[in-house]
Amino acid sequence: MTIDQIAEILERFIEIHAMMIELAKEKTPVLVSNQIEGLNVILSKERKLVTELNALDAKRVQMTGDYLIARGYVPDPRVNISDLIRLTFKADEKLMLQSLQERLLNSIAELRLANELNQQLIEQSLEFIDYSLDLLIEPPGEDMIYQNPNQPAGKSTTTLMFDSRA
Repeated sequence: MTIDQIAEILERFIEIHAMMIELAKEKTPVLVSNQIEGLNVILSKERKLVTELNALDAKRVQMTGDYLIARGYVPDPRVNISDLIRLTFKADEKLMLQSLQERLLNSIAELRLANELNQQLIEQSLEFIDYSLDLLIEPPGEDMIYQNPNQPAGKSTTTLMFDSRA
């Protein structure tokens, strides 16, 4: 097992993250315009990419374990890229792994930012829906409508715009 094989997997990780970033950017206008069908298509693509990432990660763990065994170390599934960089002695391999790690971390950070924006859009949309429902369900306040001054204060003949019992 060589570092080059592990590097190929890390390259694929970076490619998949780039695709997920593009999907997250596509998702933003879809969320804004409330296109449910478009959102479902994007979510389906994301699920496929996440499935591929999980398979790649299992392969990375296996290859890293094989690499560690070949170097006389005890394999550990918790070994990450930083650990692998410390255990690698060739300068060119260290530099390659450091470069891949930096690119992967940058991709993850960019994806996290795009997802946070989308999450905020979803939360704002849900807040607006909640506010709209409150307007429809709750009776308007006394100061919002005219009341007959001859009518006793306790009786109100307001009707709800939305019947929640229906």
